[in-house]
Amino acid sequence: MYEQIFFAQEEAAEEAIEMLRSEGPKATIDFLSKRHDPGTHAEEEYSSSGNSDDYFYCDGYKLSWNLSLPYIGLEYKEREED
Repeated sequence: MYEQIFFAQEEAAEEAIEMLRSEGPKATIDFLSKRHDPGTHAEEEYSSSGNSDDYFYCDGYKLSWNLSLPYIGLEYKEREED
């Protein structure tokens, strides 16, 4: 299951997109993941990112964005046990 941590588009996404551009995807994940309170966010069976999105994965987090639309989102998927 993917836990939906953050999603913003257009004007609401400006701060996160500017951080992505200036500091990179890892710093953006570090910043947005502070909003992660496990178990309190909506969960989806599949990732909500689209086929034309750019992605960056780090420590269970998936940052996805599309600068032409513009939007940015952060999801978390707990690692499944073997």
